[in-house]
Amino acid sequence: MRAPALTLALLLSFASTALADEASHRKAVESLMSAMKMESSIKTGINQMLELQLQASPQLAPFKDTVREFFEKYLSWAALQPHYVKLYMETFSETEIRDMVTFFNTPTGKKAAAKLPELGVKGAELGAKVMKEHMGDLMRLLREAAEKQKPK
Repeated sequence: MRAPALTLALLLSFASTALADEASHRKAVESLMSAMKMESSIKTGINQMLELQLQASPQLAPFKDTVREFFEKYLSWAALQPHYVKLYMETFSETEIRDMVTFFNTPTGKKAAAKLPELGVKGAELGAKVMKEHMGDLMRLLREAAEKQKPK
């Protein structure tokens, strides 16, 4: 009779510890997001994404406000935060998160937090530029591959 009660007590103890650990982990991730200035980075990213979208598709210019509203609805910090928290909790241990918080609170970490979104945009622009420059090569390779796949 005591074994089921003891088992139940142990299970409840483990469950409450797991919930406390999850809450602590979540709080650490939220501290990291704050140290990384994620909300401001997301806002900057939305503005940069909008400008890139308008450059790529100038016909959208008359709809700039509509596209901005769409981005702000679905890509805002409020919309994405729960997903980012979950992603970071699944990817990094609480100890790793706390280490990152320490880093992002240093001058170098603060600079990294400020510059990483800009570097992401510049990296995307670089990739698009390289693809555009070599699109002829890709088309040629695709034609050659298609020819090889034709039945003879």
